[in-house]
Amino acid sequence: MTRAERARAVVAVVSMGASAPALASALAVVLIACMPPPQRMCTAASDCGAGASSCVAGRCIATGAVPAISTARRVLYEPVDVGYVRRGAPEASGGAAFAALGLSGDPRVFLRFDVSLRADEDLVEAFLAIERVPDVAADPTTIVLHAAPVLDRWESGRLSWGGQPRIEELGLPQTPVLPAAGARVRLDVRGLIQRWRRGHARELSLAVLSDGESATGVTFALTPGPVRGPELELYIR
Repeated sequence: MTRAERARAVVAVVSMGASAPALASALAVVLIACMPPPQRMCTAASDCGAGASSCVAGRCIATGAVPAISTARRVLYEPVDVGYVRRGAPEASGGAAFAALGLSGDPRVFLRFDVSLRADEDLVEAFLAIERVPDVAADPTTIVLHAAPVLDRWESGRLSWGGQPRIEELGLPQTPVLPAAGARVRLDVRGLIQRWRRGHARELSLAVLSDGESATGVTFALTPGPVRGPELELYIR
């Protein structure tokens, strides 16, 4: 479901009449839908336009410029828990090994990480890296992914569409997933982690959401196997 579709659904709820709490929730969704379009990460040099010659880790780099990540220390974190839900899917879908995003039913991937960053460490870049599962049929339709923070505690064994945690949209940059793109897909989560560092939560919890739908969606690995599972990729100074 796209942001525009969510907004139309809210307008329908308001027109039918609703309680004060329901109206407050509806207005929050409308405000999210009216936010300026989020930035998009590049997937190839052709996305960067004039004045930039390459796409490095989702960033357009001008000719002669040095990528910020080249002078930073790279740290990888694997999730401590992963989950997947989709409207209409079996209630026991929380602990799946694979996740198809870009399908109908508003599919969502949930990830929790145990991250340790010192107060004096500068976060240069932060990405969530996920990998497509090979040899799985995919409709030749581009889907768009983005991350969002999760507000409530959750466990994959108890996760379902009706029992999922709340998600807060921050308008984080989007990543288009093209049919002919490489297996590894990066989502920009720097703003999400900067916000998490200002809070008091020990674990970092986030969701991967998709805009756009196709008949098959795009299938990603949630656990290591033929391809790598999800990884939080941090560049620190």
